[in-house]
Amino acid sequence: MWGTKWRPICEKMFRASRTTTVTLLGVSSAVAFAEQQSSLQRQQWYSDNGASSSSSSSQFVNLSFKPQASRFDSLADMIEDVFPSLCRVQGAVGDRELGGGSAFVVSEDGIVVTNAHVFAAIAQMGAREIRATFDDGRSFRVEPRAVDAESDIAVGRLIAPPGTRFKPLKIGRSGALRRGDTVVVLGAPLGGNIVPAVGALGGARFVSDDEAMSQVLNSRADWNLLQVDANMSSGSSGGPIVNANGEVVAVSVMVQLAGSAGVGNLSYGVSSDQAWPIVESLIKDGRVTRSSIGMTIVLVDSLQADREKTETGVALLPPSTDPMSRHYTGLLVTQTMPGLPADAAGLREGDVVLEINGRKMTRKGDYFAALGPVFVPGHKLDCKVWRPSGRNGGGKMIEAKVEPTKREEGARRRSLLFR
Repeated sequence: MWGTKWRPICEKMFRASRTTTVTLLGVSSAVAFAEQQSSLQRQQWYSDNGASSSSSSSQFVNLSFKPQASRFDSLADMIEDVFPSLCRVQGAVGDRELGGGSAFVVSEDGIVVTNAHVFAAIAQMGAREIRATFDDGRSFRVEPRAVDAESDIAVGRLIAPPGTRFKPLKIGRSGALRRGDTVVVLGAPLGGNIVPAVGALGGARFVSDDEAMSQVLNSRADWNLLQVDANMSSGSSGGPIVNANGEVVAVSVMVQLAGSAGVGNLSYGVSSDQAWPIVESLIKDGRVTRSSIGMTIVLVDSLQADREKTETGVALLPPSTDPMSRHYTGLLVTQTMPGLPADAAGLREGDVVLEINGRKMTRKGDYFAALGPVFVPGHKLDCKVWRPSGRNGGGKMIEAKVEPTKREEGARRRSLLFR
């Protein structure tokens, strides 16, 4: 897979990338990780496949702090405003209900968003139709319109009498959130009524930047997930996570199971910045077209680079120009595919991408963020690249302009994040 010249270094950096996150967990978390890893690999993380939330998750809002700006006078006012846009989704065989999850309205004519696995689970149970039930008791048949299994996002249409109008939720920018901001998970746990669960944003991460997640979900390395401490359980999948303004900032998708090690369950949703372009593509085209530049990467940092320079003389990263900080990171190119954009732009094995469009590459997720969730014609990547010159400790900075192409339908990304 790697050329002869760079094979030993690429393999070494790849092995190191599989353990970096674990070492940053700390002693107690590392022990918990080790105890739970085997069970995590066997369990499906989707909240509709039997995952239950932990009662230890916080259910309290600290009123001693001034909340982030909101157009509502209270959290209760916001929840009351968004409830007409929420529904639980279940399969039906006659009068019998089967499985299901949650969904929310995004257009006045009845387009709803949920998880792809919600529709899939209902179909596997042999349901003859799908129904959406709102908090006021109204029930409508749901016609699945388009599904994107890779992002776990699906859209459907409510079949309603002519002239029926629905209240859509507003879509917010997940990137505008800060750690600690109030968020509300809205869903139908255990197939019951829609209920709110109040919590705080714990952070945002790409699957590729989390060791435990990437081992279980390596085919979804570019999932950009928000982590929240609000309860999520079976039936919550597909429901919205909203901010204090009642705007959708994520689509609930899964619970990371913990267990007896004392770590509570963590709830996750696909960020709106990633999910909404996918929803728009599904509504418009019935499918999602993604971008590709045709290269594989691994993350390298200054500590690894210093060690490599000491052992082999190869400078994987440039010398720091900041006397106060020697910490550099970059994405080591381990392979380029002939004829695809990265190769055409002159990138080659052994190059280290430091910045894309002015954004420093501190994590693999930065690469996916720069590439974007869907293909956009004319989108270009201006790459700042360090090219080592060999075993003399030297190298040079180069610029590369890469224009992504459409990823081939059905192409599968490899474990080294081929995209």
